[in-house]
Amino acid sequence: MMNQDQRTTSLSNFSDADRERVDQTLRFVADRAWRVTDSEFFYDLVKYLAETLELTHAFCDVIDPTDDKVVNTLALYAHGKISENIAYNLKDTPCENVIGRSACCYVDKIQQTFPRDKLLADLKVESYAGIPLWAANGMPLGLIAVMDDKPFERPDLITTMLQIVAVRAGAELERLQFVDRLQASERRFADFAEINSDWFWEMDANLRFSYFSDRFEETTGVPPSALLGKTRRETGIPGIDPNVWATHLSDLDAHRAFDEFEHPRVKSNGEKVWLSVNGKPVFDDGGVFTGYRGTGSSITERKRTEGLLLEAKQMAEHANRAKSEFLANMSHDLRTPLNAIMGFSDMMRTKVFGPLGSAHYEEYAEDIHNSGLLLVSMINDVLDLSKIEAGVYDLAEDHVSLPVLIPVSIRQLAKMAETSNQTLSTEVPEDMPYLRGDERALIQILNNLISNAIKFTPNGGKIKVSTGVEDDGCIALRVSDTGIGMSQNDIIRSQRPFEKAKDSRARNQDGTGLGLHLCSTFMEMFGGTLSIESEVDKGTTVTLRFPPERTVHPN
Repeated sequence: MMNQDQRTTSLSNFSDADRERVDQTLRFVADRAWRVTDSEFFYDLVKYLAETLELTHAFCDVIDPTDDKVVNTLALYAHGKISENIAYNLKDTPCENVIGRSACCYVDKIQQTFPRDKLLADLKVESYAGIPLWAANGMPLGLIAVMDDKPFERPDLITTMLQIVAVRAGAELERLQFVDRLQASERRFADFAEINSDWFWEMDANLRFSYFSDRFEETTGVPPSALLGKTRRETGIPGIDPNVWATHLSDLDAHRAFDEFEHPRVKSNGEKVWLSVNGKPVFDDGGVFTGYRGTGSSITERKRTEGLLLEAKQMAEHANRAKSEFLANMSHDLRTPLNAIMGFSDMMRTKVFGPLGSAHYEEYAEDIHNSGLLLVSMINDVLDLSKIEAGVYDLAEDHVSLPVLIPVSIRQLAKMAETSNQTLSTEVPEDMPYLRGDERALIQILNNLISNAIKFTPNGGKIKVSTGVEDDGCIALRVSDTGIGMSQNDIIRSQRPFEKAKDSRARNQDGTGLGLHLCSTFMEMFGGTLSIESEVDKGTTVTLRFPPERTVHPN
């Protein structure tokens, strides 16, 4: 073995013929240094080396990108012709001592030196010389090697010529790999771009369009020739919203990036399309503006879908308003017969005109009256919510005395509490200031909260209504009970419309499920808040807080 680092070769030791071969090799390398090169360079190179040195084999290898223990031949010349490229493992081969290391020359007995390399035996070669190829950053790329079926006669000439071509071959191999990576990157970029955008565009430093990609005309219906060399102001966009247009021109003048600049286009066939354009300003290393680059895509389907959704939403809102207006207008028609039922059943229940004649009639009259009360409460909730949704509920505001109002609600529900042996109490200071509000809405809030407390409090439980003025001047009203309580999820669900408690321990499940939702809605109309504190099996407290401006102190 002869290592390149251990020997120095001088051209003076060469014969005239050898020096001519060296000169030819230098001219060969120089001739291809300025040409536009490609993979044919390596075929020319291995053919040149084998024929010039009169050897049977010459080849150029590159390290496999997926396995650095394997190499692939870029070009293989054997016995006077270019052969098919192969791949092989470096282990136990002479090439293993070359790649990433140094030049090697084995004048003879190569098969005996590397007995595990079956390829050497198959090729029937006797001698070998190779030199590594390096990238500019010092990373190994591959090698160039020559072999012969007899011992080398001029090893010095062989190593010298390999040295001459190695630098040029390494540079060409690195260039090819860079081109491959660049092309792969471009393909990836094109694939991503095709998925995410319909076209690309560019502007120059004067904001004139300088480039449109192929799909622009197909998508927009506008030929690029109609826009190239012109600015946005010059081309205009028919049908665009003036405010959107002014903002876009301002962004361009200020060299600002912009996203989702949406505008319509009408194709020559009359089809209207919607486009969305993004743009990024480009500056050189000195910070000088050089133009814009951007992407564009069709959003026609999205706009069509948005239009259908908007139309469906408007139809649903119209139907909902019609329903609410109908129910609101039915208020008188529904309440009038109910008032008659309530009035006559109350007269029978209280025996205004004397005994009914049978105890059963008294029981029936009581049932009619209680059922009427429940029905009135349910209808009031539904009608009031419908009026609110229809926007026709007007608060009849006045100065309301809570010490007077709260007992009214207590009296209305006392009978309901008595049937369960519940204690219904109040804690209302006599000197409470007035509350500016709608008396009927406040009664309805109280009735809903107290009746809920009665429903969800077991026999013998306690229910209390209390009021007070807090430090910030707001009036707070609380309804608390010692009932079955609620989990956090139940608290959230209870304030949704038409959702009712599912707890089997509740005294009854009557109602529409609108009570708490309606209370919350009324409190929003008052500008106040409704909050619920509850613990399972411990009880519930509902707190109403009215804003300080609704607190009215007497003169």
